[in-house]
Amino acid sequence: MNFVCSGNYFNRGLIIMWIKRTRSVSGGIPVTYLQLIKTIYENGKSRQVVVANLGREEKVDYERACKLAKAMEDDKYLYLPKDLLELLPMKKYGETFLLYKIFDMTSMRRFLENLASYKALPQLSVTAIFAICAYYAFDSRNDFFHFLSKYFIYNSDRITKDTIIDAFRLLKGTPYVHPGIISNYFYLKENDDFRLIYIVSTHVSRALSESGNGIATIMTDQRGIPLHYNFSDSKLKELNFSDNANIVHVFNDLDICYIEKINVHKHRFIAKMGIRELMKLFPNYDINELVNQEALFTSYKDVGIKVLKIDDFHVIFIRPKAGLAPIYSKESGEVRDILITNTKLSFEDVMNFYERIYDIEEIFYDVALPNDLLFLTNYFSRKEIIEMLSHILFMRLFLEQQLTDKLCPQGVLHFTASDAYEICEDMLILELEYCGRYQYIHSILSDEQVKVLDCLAFA
Repeated sequence: MNFVCSGNYFNRGLIIMWIKRTRSVSGGIPVTYLQLIKTIYENGKSRQVVVANLGREEKVDYERACKLAKAMEDDKYLYLPKDLLELLPMKKYGETFLLYKIFDMTSMRRFLENLASYKALPQLSVTAIFAICAYYAFDSRNDFFHFLSKYFIYNSDRITKDTIIDAFRLLKGTPYVHPGIISNYFYLKENDDFRLIYIVSTHVSRALSESGNGIATIMTDQRGIPLHYNFSDSKLKELNFSDNANIVHVFNDLDICYIEKINVHKHRFIAKMGIRELMKLFPNYDINELVNQEALFTSYKDVGIKVLKIDDFHVIFIRPKAGLAPIYSKESGEVRDILITNTKLSFEDVMNFYERIYDIEEIFYDVALPNDLLFLTNYFSRKEIIEMLSHILFMRLFLEQQLTDKLCPQGVLHFTASDAYEICEDMLILELEYCGRYQYIHSILSDEQVKVLDCLAFA
């Protein structure tokens, strides 16, 4: 129902939405606040309910506030233009909606709810786990409860410190995040199928570890589905490599400590390296003369590549574009990435497998509690907290990989989870509760946002 502004009130009906001026004194100075009010008529009587406080009148355009009241129909779901939403305390919800959608579609939510019932913990602890996972995905620079004030997650207003403690109790001693993951993991091991182990360095907060460093190893199948993780405070040079021919190790820098540690002819690997490491690995070759030669870089995706075979290794040089250029030259001023592998994989597979390490590094880069959750160290050991945080980070990795798969049916959209987050970042929502009912105010969706949501709806 629409109403026409007439002073403070709209045309009379069963439900009236209007703007009220409320005057008060602040610091000896009179100020006027604007409130969005709903007047409800029942049985010949009326009552007023404050729907939203809009702020000081000098900071709020009164005419625009009246326009907002006029647009506030009595529907449960309303989609309003941006200029009106700016008057309301909206929350971001595009990114958290996408993550929660896949949290539900993968049955992870149901699995954790069943686990909570088994452990006699409140169901709200599952909401808290999801909220913590979303916090690390979207706003880990701020405090956790500040994140909840800016992002919409259903029922998150009920999360308290006790709920957070219950959430960590729910994860404590849980070796996996979903039964499907562990069954696929054991299937691969028993059948000795091809799998990849990504090795990334992590930074652990001093509040949780004296060393401040750690190593995360993530096992995936060849599609990139995460199957297993391990966190260790060992140093890189202490890491053990598998000599199983069906396991390929992927890491970001084949530096000197790796060359000295691994048997480069025995262990299968894909790694990024520099010219210095290339010289050390192949001392019998004049690497400088080799890489200063001009070669034709072929086009692959949005870069140019040149593959050289040196002994039993394939070395892939990557430049910004295809064409004729020196294989590697500092004088050219171009950035060159170098990948090396001793596998028999195609260069396309090598490139695709290696690219995944960037998402894994970004997710596991920091293992730390926000300041307002440091109270957890009073209830759990630091080792337990690191294990549970690693569990949550692995959960995020799994969910985002699944989200990417759902957004790319047969490769039609070519959206990744990161792409979808960026597209949906400015989606806004406000949950209003009054008169025993809820109303949800949404931003108007763009065509791209509709495309992303439709893709998930029919996945």
